[in-house]
Amino acid sequence: MSSGCQGFDGGIINADEVGRNMAIQSTKEALAALSEVKARGFVVPAGFALGSKVLPPFKPPRSADEDFRALSDSLEQTLPYAAKHKVSIFLEPINRYEIHYLNTLSEVEAIVSTINNPWLRIVADFFHMNIEEANLPEGLTRVARYLGHVHIADSNRKLPGQGHMDFVILFKTLQRIKYQGWLAIECDRPLDSTRDLPIALNYLQECWLKAAGEK
Repeated sequence: MSSGCQGFDGGIINADEVGRNMAIQSTKEALAALSEVKARGFVVPAGFALGSKVLPPFKPPRSADEDFRALSDSLEQTLPYAAKHKVSIFLEPINRYEIHYLNTLSEVEAIVSTINNPWLRIVADFFHMNIEEANLPEGLTRVARYLGHVHIADSNRKLPGQGHMDFVILFKTLQRIKYQGWLAIECDRPLDSTRDLPIALNYLQECWLKAAGEK
């Protein structure tokens, strides 16, 4: 199993302390469970639907300094469990329409480099990157040192091959930076899995081989 992903409400920067503590406890439990199936890590965004700067009411629930303190405290409580169970925490930037904090790879890199814990790494999600990153290959290259996991989806969050994402250049970048982690498909549920998933996987394989041939 490659990884697990946050499946609880709120998040580790939740302004509601009850919600934040629930997220912390759920993260600890997930790390323990994932170790049983030898997963590499647990994907943790700062949160979902916790306020956006670009959607009403256009104001986050608290300041960036307060968010940083909440995030730091949450990670301080959960990273020892990551080390104990040998399962990394993969911190994921989420686009500006879903949360007000940690939208770009550079913003997450600043957190990861500051905390400087070997069990804390970055997730690069192609869908969120498509919204937030000015240059996707440069974004991947910039965080290569801390890149622990990759989420694959097309530009419209559908299966690879159903949007306009340039997977060849992204795969070429991953090969060039010698990324050794998993590539996990995270997208909308296909209408017909039996038909659509093999098509998507074949498409990804073709893109990977084409990228390798262009190096």
